[in-house]
Amino acid sequence: MDKLLLVDDEKVFLQSLKTGLKKLENVFQTDICFSVNEAIKNINKNEYGLVITDLRMPKKDGIDLLLYLNKINFRGTSKIMSAHNTEESLKKIKHLGFIDVIAKPFDLDWFENMIVEFFKEKNSSDRNLGEVNAVIRDICRKSPDGSSILFESIDLLSIMQVVNVDKRSATLSIDNNGNTGFVHFFEGDIVNAEYESLKIEDAILKLIETKESNISIKKLNKKVKRIIEIPFVEFMTGIIKKSKSSEEKSEEEAISNLLIDDAIKDEDKIIKNNSKEEEMSLKDVLLPLQNEVNGLKVSAIFGKDGLPLAMSNPANLDVDAFSAKFAMVSALVSKTVRDLSGGVLAEVLVEEENGWIIARPVGNSDLTLLIAVGKEATLGNLRLVAKKLAENAAQFA
Repeated sequence: MDKLLLVDDEKVFLQSLKTGLKKLENVFQTDICFSVNEAIKNINKNEYGLVITDLRMPKKDGIDLLLYLNKINFRGTSKIMSAHNTEESLKKIKHLGFIDVIAKPFDLDWFENMIVEFFKEKNSSDRNLGEVNAVIRDICRKSPDGSSILFESIDLLSIMQVVNVDKRSATLSIDNNGNTGFVHFFEGDIVNAEYESLKIEDAILKLIETKESNISIKKLNKKVKRIIEIPFVEFMTGIIKKSKSSEEKSEEEAISNLLIDDAIKDEDKIIKNNSKEEEMSLKDVLLPLQNEVNGLKVSAIFGKDGLPLAMSNPANLDVDAFSAKFAMVSALVSKTVRDLSGGVLAEVLVEEENGWIIARPVGNSDLTLLIAVGKEATLGNLRLVAKKLAENAAQFA
């Protein structure tokens, strides 16, 4: 049975919320806690797929709970409730795509539907994957190229976003194997940052990319000098763009690569027995992605040896290293599915820290369609588009 944990110090509100959700107890179980300490005890005893916590509470608050979930590498999903920001401001920050922030008050019917859809989507993915995710996670984590694919839902970006929503003046301390960095906030906006000898933007980018770090929060020291005057959302949008593209390429230029697709011109990345007509046909199969899927990082069609026949790579990911491993794992998983159920593998879906990776076999051939997207993409739409593109590519297989 799926489990939901709601955390809020407003007892009447929380009890009313649980009562309203009671009619859905055949879909998921709802637990409520009135403090962070109580929530931590429950989290240690139960496996929750979704934790929704209020932001402002006496003593320990929502940020403290997020920090704890980060510390224990919580595998579920977290959302924040806040009554202290306008709907407009929350919409702006959601575009950064880190953690979902729910504006209070909200409509109960909307809340119920949101949770039902969350668990429906989660279970659909789990049903298709089972042990497959574990195999792929193991491959990703052991990859010598330091793959960035992780599966924890709480990271530094999420916590920074919540500090902004709370309009808090504080310092986040990020410790990574003895190297400590600091991000300083004044009333929710970043004012300074320190890590090694890096400039402010580079320091924040390096800290964001640092995985498995220990994050803590403390009061802002009045001696911290304000260097940054840009509002949080604007500043972080620039940071994210910088992390996704080189200094020489703007995000717009990266997107245009979907049309130019220089990768398809690289003869070393094309299987030799393909004619020029076939190459262009497979490339054309990928083109609809730019209009139908938000947050596209990479799309490719590759053979069983892991060499791409067609590829669009706007985020400049190391697809070659990954696809070879993925091709090997896909072959193993496909055989396992046939042995266990007599069926044919239809889809592999992996949720990672900042988005999803989806792979679909291309017809009855040895080709595979691989698509990686950011969290801004709609998962249901992504799966439909992937299915359609795999069917279109099958005619050229």
